[in-house]
Amino acid sequence: MTCIRELQQPGTAYTPAPLIQQILHLICYRKGDPADAHELLIALINDISGPISQIFQGQMASTIQCSHCNKTTIETDNTQDISLHIEADSSTSLAEKLYIFFQPETLEGENAYWCDACQESCRATKTLSYTHIPTILIVHLKRLILGKKIQNHIPFDMVLEMEPYLAPGQASLQKMKLIGIISHQGTKDQGHYVAITSRGNEWTSYNDAITAQTTLTQLHQTQAYIMIYRKVEHSDVTEIDAPRDSTIANQQLPAKKSKPSHKT
Repeated sequence: MTCIRELQQPGTAYTPAPLIQQILHLICYRKGDPADAHELLIALINDISGPISQIFQGQMASTIQCSHCNKTTIETDNTQDISLHIEADSSTSLAEKLYIFFQPETLEGENAYWCDACQESCRATKTLSYTHIPTILIVHLKRLILGKKIQNHIPFDMVLEMEPYLAPGQASLQKMKLIGIISHQGTKDQGHYVAITSRGNEWTSYNDAITAQTTLTQLHQTQAYIMIYRKVEHSDVTEIDAPRDSTIANQQLPAKKSKPSHKT
């Protein structure tokens, strides 16, 4: 909180020394080692208490249905983000990756589901859905994985339609508007983070002490690592939020998926 208050003061670039000193207590980090922005961001959110932490707090339901007896089990967990896999030979859009993330998963073989009703391991389907979407949604693209960095550009939308991913009975018309991006420049061993944030319809990049205005075209060329969306009312989503690049604007999105059934 001290850092946030100091950032509100006018002046030149601010070095958040109090926050930097706390990094060792938030994540396993030694000075000089590569540090992960996503790991630090989630650790910082978990360390914050009160109203600020609540705006990042979402809740997902995991619905598992046994294919043998059709019994359905639902468990809910709190979550601060969505982490999406990136294939090295694919450039599917963020919308498509979200669609895949929420698709039913088959549990079988070594990953079969232990059904209490059947008293044995059974084939089952597992579906994730939101019971509560956070005010601020963090989307993490897994670029740094298995000892390498995946450089693929992932097309993204300025507005996410979250209704298809809600559990039954939840409020509809849930839209999320992009408000920030963190990109990683460099390799898996060393690099540099750059942030881009919005204020109204203007976008600004923050590269250490250097700030610069960013156009929508430049924004959509960004190799995003972390994307930050904010929940908005339908009336707050204006035409200016739509991508200006024709390739992105004409992008084919996956068809809406049916909401998962939670019937017992």
